Amino acid sequence: VHRVTAQSILPVYASSRLGLTPKEIGFLFTVSGAAVVAMILPAGFVIDKVGRKWATVPSTGIPALAFLLIPFAQNFFQLAVILAFLGISNGLSLGSLATSTYDVVPPSARGRLQATRRTIAEIGGTGAPLLGGFLADRFSPAVPFLAYAPLLVFAAVLLALVGRETLDR
Repeated sequence: VHRVTAQSILPVYASSRLGLTPKEIGFLFTVSGAAVVAMILPAGFVIDKVGRKWATVPSTGIPALAFLLIPFAQNFFQLAVILAFLGISNGLSLGSLATSTYDVVPPSARGRLQATRRTIAEIGGTGAPLLGGFLADRFSPAVPFLAYAPLLVFAAVLLALVGRETLDR
């Protein structure tokens, strides 16, 4: 939800609320992408050596905080910093959710679980921009971020408090 919302609604917000140009908006996504790439090795280390929860909880909690901050960004630089943090969280999430879920499922059901997990993610990825677009059109381009932030907070809290660490030490 948070990735496709950032990709689909953020350009609307940045252009309509901050007056950013297409070039500036493209550069924002370059900043985010560079942060993702920078996190590939650290994320692998965290997932394999420190613990799965040390990747999954921040990769869900950071977008919650970013979504709460986006509506208050007043310029390109502030939005770039927020998107850098989104990129860090996206980099941390690379493989961490798949690895965590893979760890808790019996080998005979792993393929089905991953297919189900991806299906649910794709449904969220399909519905989030539609609902986000409706909210942006009806209220304000800032509203989708504020509407999705509680969902991300809830998910991060569940991962932190209910989810178990699956890394075998």
